[in-house]
Amino acid sequence: MSTFQSNFVTPPGEAIIVADFTVVIDQREQAPFGFRNIRASAANGNAPIAVPTDTTLLATGDYSIAGLEAFVTVERKSVPDFVGTLTAGRERFEDELERASKMEFAAVVVEGGWAEIMQRISERKVAAKSITGSMIAWQMRYPTIHWWTCADRRMAEVITFRLLERFWVERLRKVREAMQASEQGVRL
Repeated sequence: MSTFQSNFVTPPGEAIIVADFTVVIDQREQAPFGFRNIRASAANGNAPIAVPTDTTLLATGDYSIAGLEAFVTVERKSVPDFVGTLTAGRERFEDELERASKMEFAAVVVEGGWAEIMQRISERKVAAKSITGSMIAWQMRYPTIHWWTCADRRMAEVITFRLLERFWVERLRKVREAMQASEQGVRL
């Protein structure tokens, strides 16, 4: 069941844009993004965007696009979860990375920056070198997975939406180009 997530209080005359795609959220996601207060680009007047969402069981990651779950994924991590993944949950996370690496686009979005990650690591008495070494190794082993550390949860939410939005736009562009090439081939 799709829902629209928007709690904008819009001034009279300001239109809300509905996103062209539905964001799919994994049903196991413990702190799902609401995708509220997302705004369109300046070209679209910075209008508020209502983001349709659906919750289902995803094979890989926490967020995707309805109908494109086999092609795009975003894995969200809070800082404590991310540090835990680098230590106790390592094998399960590596399995997730392996599946994600086979997709057209995959990203890991962390709800915190490096300073916060390193602080959490020092609190857990884990060697920072082993953590950064794992991160570097994973980036080399899985070069198609993009890693984003964000200043906070809100930035991670916006980045997650923008990554999915850009995948959608690029996918539409490729479809249009293929259709144009096909039409030109028919005319010849």
